[in-house]
Amino acid sequence: DKYNAISVRITSKDGKLVYISPALMEYVGLDTELIPSVKAPDTSKDEDDTVSYDIYENLKAVLSAAKARGLRAGIYFTADSSALEQSVSAASKCEVDSVIVAELAELGFDEILIEGLVTEEGRISNDTLKSLIRYLAVLREKSGSIHIGVNLEDSVYLVPQNASIIKTLSEYTDFLAISISTDLTDADAAYSAVYDNCYSLKGNFSVYNLRGVIVSSDPDVASAVHASLTALSAKNTQFTVYVASPSYTPQLPESSTPETAETGVSNENAKRSEDYETTAETEE
Repeated sequence: DKYNAISVRITSKDGKLVYISPALMEYVGLDTELIPSVKAPDTSKDEDDTVSYDIYENLKAVLSAAKARGLRAGIYFTADSSALEQSVSAASKCEVDSVIVAELAELGFDEILIEGLVTEEGRISNDTLKSLIRYLAVLREKSGSIHIGVNLEDSVYLVPQNASIIKTLSEYTDFLAISISTDLTDADAAYSAVYDNCYSLKGNFSVYNLRGVIVSSDPDVASAVHASLTALSAKNTQFTVYVASPSYTPQLPESSTPETAETGVSNENAKRSEDYETTAETEE
């Protein structure tokens, strides 16, 4: 009762898919019936024993369970930044990603959050913005009704010169997200650090309904970070670790009570595939 959504990471942090995609197999001309189920160690038995399981089928099962509970279902996807380059291989990677997005949309997932596209520290160049728009245009061609979001590091949002870039990018996505990370292991220290670091972004959380993606793997720290984001007017948050009840309360006079996690609000004004032909080439 604390959440309104689930999110499933379908890639490892280096961008490798963790499931065998039937759509991708068909795209490259392989017979999916010839692909065996993935083998994994069965920790309940001897180390040499393995069990067969199909992650693709598990994805469908998770999606079905989420829908039965009235939960929004999202995908967390790490893309390859080289997909933004001007090359034949980059164009191929864009097409592969679009096949995966189309497959997830057809399954019934509500959204996909894409990270890893921007590796630049600080200011984003106009060339990178144009490449991002082109990448999103390719995805939109097959994305159906699935909402597409882009996750950027906090260092990008903290650079004032990126304001116009972020505004333009928000017009081509259904939502924008900011990756919130901290190396601190103490909840109080993490709360204060995130609050101080992101205070200048308070307006962004409201204007763009910016989603704070809490990447801490420690539930206590993640709960404290969530409280900090709530105090900064963030209404849209997403955890990457399960927190049974985000109930951290800072010992400060102006403390705020943590609110419900991710709202799943999308940008209804996001440009679709038909908008790109006339606008993408003129963005500065």
